[in-house]
Amino acid sequence: MPHSSIIDVHYDFEEKELMLRFDTKEHALAYQANEARILRNKPPNAVWLPVKTSMRYVRSSTVGLLINLETPLESVLGVGKIRPNDKEDVYIKPVWENGELEKILGIKESALLKRGAGSTPASLSPSKRPEPFDF
Repeated sequence: MPHSSIIDVHYDFEEKELMLRFDTKEHALAYQANEARILRNKPPNAVWLPVKTSMRYVRSSTVGLLINLETPLESVLGVGKIRPNDKEDVYIKPVWENGELEKILGIKESALLKRGAGSTPASLSPSKRPEPFDF
């Protein structure tokens, strides 16, 4: 059954790290092997990534969050794609279709679908998303 998976990317000012929030805890656990951390007392479907010295800046783009790197081979995340026109920019695609993210993370779709992960979870639905400056 076709479905979408979502990655929300934030900068956590308290931790001074990038936070990737996935659809499920299983996505976060699968991604954690890529030098990310799951923090106690934080959402279980989120991972934190240290900001590397090779990261120059981040910005939004039409293809998702864009991270400019000194060394593009450090393709942050495993879920980052290098832009064809600029080898220093890696973008993190926010919406993944038809099990594409699960394949990258090595998650069996059948396990997620049993738990109802094939639809957008309430924590990521538009009505539940925090405002950009929701203090």
